[in-house]
Amino acid sequence: MDINKVAENILNIRKDNNLSQSEFASRLNVTNQAVSKWENARGIPDIETMLKISKEFNISLDEIINGKKYKPKPNKIYFAFVAIVIIILSFCAYLLIRDDGNSQFASITTIKDNFSLRGFIVQNKTSASIYISNITCNDTINEEKKYLSIEMMLYEDLIDDYKIISKYGNIDENITGDEYSLQELINEVEFVVEDFENKCPNIEGQNYIILLNALTKEGEVISYKLPLTLTSI
Repeated sequence: MDINKVAENILNIRKDNNLSQSEFASRLNVTNQAVSKWENARGIPDIETMLKISKEFNISLDEIINGKKYKPKPNKIYFAFVAIVIIILSFCAYLLIRDDGNSQFASITTIKDNFSLRGFIVQNKTSASIYISNITCNDTINEEKKYLSIEMMLYEDLIDDYKIISKYGNIDENITGDEYSLQELINEVEFVVEDFENKCPNIEGQNYIILLNALTKEGEVISYKLPLTLTSI
């Protein structure tokens, strides 16, 4: 997955439908700033917003991500007829994609209590790309705790081993300064991993984990393990 290509594709979708950034944002229930961020390749939409774009403008996720041929939304007079045709063709294409081993898509969530996140994975025969954002913590037990720094690692669980895919931040035991809640520290965390090697044919058979380490002022490191769940879309 090329984040610059996604940015270009979203920009083209908006312009082809003669929408301003404000109008485009309104259709998706997001802010103008979010649209600007996507179009300038500083981030990409979460999976729920991707699905909204797909539904609102009658295009597939593959078109949004990979930039295949795109046509603007048809006139509403013909909408019902065209929508039926698109559904039929999309279903056929979906079956062909599954059979040919081309791109597969899955949403990403976590089953860890007190944590939530949004993301998706795009996978083909030999590689995969992952995007994870909107990580939130509702840890009522440790909600009063303050931290100096965090580090977060995204791992692939290979049954008998772990393969690190991406890392955010570092624990520095010598750091001093302001303390923050855990949520304040993870607010800006995003994982964007493009085209890492992955040869497993079943996208739902993948096992991924996020390990979060948080350093307190007293030098204690509190760890959270977030198993990830993949659901085909």
